[in-house]
Amino acid sequence: MNTTQLVDTYGQLNAQIEALEAQKAEVRQQLLELGVGDHEGQVFVAKVISSERSTVDWKAVAAKFKPSVQLVTAHTKTAMIQSVRVSVSKATALSLVA
Repeated sequence: MNTTQLVDTYGQLNAQIEALEAQKAEVRQQLLELGVGDHEGQVFVAKVISSERSTVDWKAVAAKFKPSVQLVTAHTKTAMIQSVRVSVSKATALSLVA
């Protein structure tokens, strides 16, 4: 595949995934509205559960102790990451408006 095909394929796949994620979120909400319990389909079973979760805001806890910049720096990890962002090209956007 050439660069143009790779970019367009990636963009198309991303658009399909976004549409499926939106559809999935709608169905999930409908399942939640059914309430707690097992809900059976012909192939899958959806289990709706309700539980309490507690989390600690460690950043706020650490701020109370007023750590030095050196201490924070000593315990800070840095990593190189790569990402791909895709959007509609300007030429395509202009043709959609025209």
